[in-house]
Amino acid sequence: MISVVVIIGWLLAKSYTAFLAIQTLWGLAVATWMPAFLAWLANSVPEKQRAEEMGRFGAFRGLLSFPAPFVGGLLYKAFGFKGPMLANLFGAVLVVVILRAFVREPQAVP
Repeated sequence: MISVVVIIGWLLAKSYTAFLAIQTLWGLAVATWMPAFLAWLANSVPEKQRAEEMGRFGAFRGLLSFPAPFVGGLLYKAFGFKGPMLANLFGAVLVVVILRAFVREPQAVP
């Protein structure tokens, strides 16, 4: 959710001070997302499968992010600054919805 707020802030910021505050919030989002996600993944997968699942996640992320600069460039060329930002906002909202709908806390194993 922090990323959603940050992207909206980037779209609406009109002053350097506002943009600086949003960048601080972005640093918080970046610093908390991956460690929290990897901890959740490690707690959700049996120990013998952990490395495999983390590898799958890394490969999936890499494959999805490979065309991102090209797509971002096309969006920028077609719509200006707001094109890639709105696509990023859509992706961030989609991730929030998917996480909210499908991800559950790992169950403690007795």
